[in-house]
Parts: sequence; C-alpha cells; structure tokens
Amino acid sequence: DMSPANDYSHIIRQWESISELTDENGVKTKINLPRFKIVTTPELFESFVAAANPLPSISGERPALWLYIHGPGHQKALKTSREGDIFLPMAEKFATIDALTSQSFNNYPAARLQNAWEAKIYPDHGWGGKNGQITDDLFRRKFEFARTEAKQILENAIRSISSKIITDLDKGIPVVIFNSLSWKRADVVDFQVIFNEGEARSVKVKDADGNNIPVQCQVDKQFSDGSIQSVKVYLTAKNIPSIGYKTYYVQASEKIAKSNKGPSPENEYYKIAFADGGLNSIYDKSLQKELVDDSKFVAGEVFTMQSVGNGAGEFDKIQQPSMNGFDQTGNHSGDWEAKESGDIFSSWVKRSKLPHAVVEQKIILYHTIKRIDFKVVLLNWEGELFREFRMALPLKMEEGQVAYEVPFGVVEVGKDEMEGAAGERYNVPAKDLHPRGIENWIGASDNSFGVTLSSSVAVADYIDPTDDPVSYPILQPVLLASRVSCHGEGNQYLQTGNHYYSFSLNSHQPGWENGFRFGKQANEKLFAVMNPEVYVSASLPESQSFFGIESDNLVISTVKKAEDDNSIIVRVYDVVGKATESVLKTSSTFKTAVQTNLIEDPIKPMKVNKSGITLNVGHHAIETIKLK
Repeated sequence: DMSPANDYSHIIRQWESISELTDENGVKTKINLPRFKIVTTPELFESFVAAANPLPSISGERPALWLYIHGPGHQKALKTSREGDIFLPMAEKFATIDALTSQSFNNYPAARLQNAWEAKIYPDHGWGGKNGQITDDLFRRKFEFARTEAKQILENAIRSISSKIITDLDKGIPVVIFNSLSWKRADVVDFQVIFNEGEARSVKVKDADGNNIPVQCQVDKQFSDGSIQSVKVYLTAKNIPSIGYKTYYVQASEKIAKSNKGPSPENEYYKIAFADGGLNSIYDKSLQKELVDDSKFVAGEVFTMQSVGNGAGEFDKIQQPSMNGFDQTGNHSGDWEAKESGDIFSSWVKRSKLPHAVVEQKIILYHTIKRIDFKVVLLNWEGELFREFRMALPLKMEEGQVAYEVPFGVVEVGKDEMEGAAGERYNVPAKDLHPRGIENWIGASDNSFGVTLSSSVAVADYIDPTDDPVSYPILQPVLLASRVSCHGEGNQYLQTGNHYYSFSLNSHQPGWENGFRFGKQANEKLFAVMNPEVYVSASLPESQSFFGIESDNLVISTVKKAEDDNSIIVRVYDVVGKATESVLKTSSTFKTAVQTNLIEDPIKPMKVNKSGITLNVGHHAIETIKLK
C-alpha cells in the first residue's frame, strides 16, 4: 500500500543548514553535506545508470493481471473513473483557454482541479479485502466526485468562452460546438432547444455562412397547439477546429417536418443485416469487404459464461471463463424493433432474457459519418456469483493483427510485449496473457482492411473463450464479472442492478494508425453550448482553433496552467513511433517557449516564430512545453 505524500522540506532545510559538526571534545569541524535535489523518476534512473556498470534492460508491455478487479469486477466505479480520465484534461484545456481569452488567471479553478485530480487518483491497490464493501464504496465516491467536478469546470469554461464569441442573432439562436482533441474532426452532436408557444413546428440549423445543415429531431414536449416546447436536435458537425469551436445557428420553422420512412439498414458507407444475436453482416461499401464472420457469434452479440478467477490478483495468469451456464442472445429469437429514423441515423432495439439478466441491444447506423454504435444494457442483473458477460465482434480475417490503446501509446499483440515471462511467480509468457486492459479502443487488421472498436469498458479480449475456439479474432469487451475478493474474508463483487455500455465501430484501410483517432473521439465527444449570453466585450470569431499540431502522428494530451506561475503547459506525444519535427500552432501570441521535463523544470529554450513553436518529438516520446 502507498503512503500519503509528505512534505519533508523542513528536514531538507535543516540538513542543508548544517555547516559544521561538534565532536565529544567540543571540537568543531567544517563539513559539506550533500545537497538535496528533487527529480523525476527517469532523471533518478538516468543518473544511476550513468554512475553504474552496464545494466540489463527489459522493454515491452507487461499485461496487467489485476484487470478483473479494476474493470468488470467494479463496472460502475470504473466507468465513472474513465469518464473522469476524459473530462479532467478537457476541463484543464478549456479552463486555460478561458483564462487566455480573458487575459487573466484570476478565475482559473486551480484548487478545484487539484481536488478533483486528488480524488481521481485516490483509489489504489485496496479494492475489496476484509469489510471491503466500505472501501469499494469510498473509492467509487471519489471517482464520482472527480468526474462531477471536472464536468462542471468544463461546462463553466466553455460557456464563458462562448460568451466571448461575436454571434449574430439575426442568423438564429447560436449554438457553439467544442472539440477538445488536437485534430479537426466531424462527429454527431446533440443539444436541447426550448421554444415559446406557437414559435416552432420544426427546426432548421445553418452554419455561420448560411448553409443548411441536415438535422434529426426528437420532440420531447409540445404545447397544446401542437408547437414544439422542447426538442433534442442531432446534427453532424464537420470541420470542428482542433482544441477549438465552431458556431451554428438554430432557427424555428413553421413548416411541419415530413414524417420519415422506416430506418434504412443501408447507406453510402455500410449495408447491415440482422440476426437474432446482432448483425450477421456488415458490408463496407468503399472497401468492398464483409467485416463479420457469423459462423459462431454475430456482431454486437452478448453472451454469458462462468467466471470464477481469484477476484483481484490473478497471480500467475488470468483465469479464463468456462462454458458452465453458457448462453448467448442468438439463442433467443425475436424481432429487432425499428426506433429512430432520419437523415443523421437509424436505430433498432431488441431485448433477450439471458440467465439472471435481461439484455437490451441497440444498434445505431449513422448516415452522415462512417460509424455504427452498439449500445448494451444489462437490465435487472440479479448478482449471481461467478458469472461474466461479454459482447462479441467476430471479424472475417484469418491473420488479424490485434492492437489496443494504452496511455500515450498503442500495443500490438504478439509484437510489443516483454520477451518471455515476468519471472518470480509469473511463468506465463507476457504475449499469451489475455484479456488485456485497454484505454479507449481495441482493433484488428489484416492485409485488406482494419476495424477499430471504441470501448466504454477497461477490459477486452480477442481470443475465442468457448469450447472449440475459432482462429479468427473476436473482439470482446468484457462487460461485467461477479467475483469475490482475493482476501479470505473479503466481499463479493455482485454489482446488482442495471449496467449501461456503449461501443462504436469504424472500418478503414489496414493498420491501427488509420483508426486510432476514431477510437479516441468516440469516447471524447463534442460539447455543445446553446444560446450563450454574449459579453459586451466579445471579440472571438465564430470559429477558432486555440491549439493545434501539424503532424498526424502527434497528439496534444494536455493544455493547463503551469504549477509555479501563469505560464501555459502543453504536452505532446508521438503515438505512431516516428521521430518528428513539427509546429505547435497557437491562437495566442507567446513570447518564449521552453522545453521542460514532466515536473516542469526547464531543459532548453525553443524557437518561437509567426507560424508557431517548432518542436522535435522523438519516437514514442512525451514532450512538455512551457509557454510565456
């Protein structure tokens, strides 16, 4: 267990103030004690290696063995944790931009961000254990606090930024769409619009140049005269600038919207076909490829198995589920009910009664972007011990290379693991350990196409766990597992009630490099600010990027206030493994730029010119830049 961080500065000051020692005879001797220097762990090891004889090196991924306790064993807590992981950097980015556009850090929420980050990293090794339900509940509450604070800070910041935009009310009601990722993107976004009685019978949306933007509406409330009181509007926002925004305008229309035909299972991107368990065909029209091998499972199918394991640490290898009590949604016949239908997307829903839970599957086919969503709900889960639920995406590729996102990088299965086994009690070769802990996505590619599946869960498999396993990859987010703590007197992780999941699919040219952006942005969604109050001092244009990076292999992960002064910290990393010279573009003018280490100590100055800040990022490097 980790101790809390202590402040030892008083001891350091006392030590460094000693300049002489007095022996038992009262004789004083002048001394020079070594000075303390606070460094990062990499710096410590670099200095150690420089002073030591040649040391053996170990490189590569060591897959986590504790992933059941930190994923499907505590699904609701970990879902909240991952939302905190996403919202906190978003909140930092836009709170910093709010300060830059105000030219003041007076309202920067430093203390709130600090408290939220501390809560986010508070849960540790101690899940479960004796009286573990108390610990588990506390950990979950910490995650909930972190997520809620981050979301509030984010919403405050983007509303404040929106109020600084010069909008034109003659064009309609402004809605500002924000993108927190460091590339220009297109995505579906939704927002709520409120009208007065008699004002609107349908809704139109235009961009700042007056072009009509296709929308899809779900009317929530109507007045007695049939006019709209409240409506949810979906639109496809295109070319939203990196770490920036774009303004659209909503207009009320007296013209009643035409009723749509039923949902279409075909568009310019995909043609899909339904089976009892899910989709038995997803045909990619541009690649001219069938994505699904339906010989055992179908796409989006949910299945359940026995899952005993050791609860927390699996010690040597991750215990695999067994066929005891196996069932799958494909065993339960029933119709897929058509739900929403429109220009933006079509959707279908089916419910199946599996042992100890009702499974609701929803499939959404988007018509304006290349994307299919699989939404899964486990309803009224009874908490039967030693059960596991997974979702299947069986891919029609024999030699599929599986890859998945990890913090600041990507792991390719069978290539990037450490060589052999970890040693001591760990005897299973690292490459053979599965499932894996993933960040935002898992995918697979062969020579003809690739698939990326974004994930709302932290654990996914790719090997068929059933009897007579198939050879082709089956991507499998692990939804839920009811196990027990590895402590002899520990609690059970039953997790009764309803559980909600979301996954997004995109197919592309071979190689995870062609899908990693999709996998990230499916979880880090666009944010909308409806009808912001406009400040008298508003000066921002209707569309703007605040920070951007020229190279496709580089990602801006952090924009925040510096710890020690009012400088700006920007963190950039290479995801592909390619050393790159690039330019960091900024909307604000900075006088100086300094390369720093992770704790913001200066390393060397950087070039600043009109086009931006020139930076060199090594392969798989993480670089931190301090801007003044």
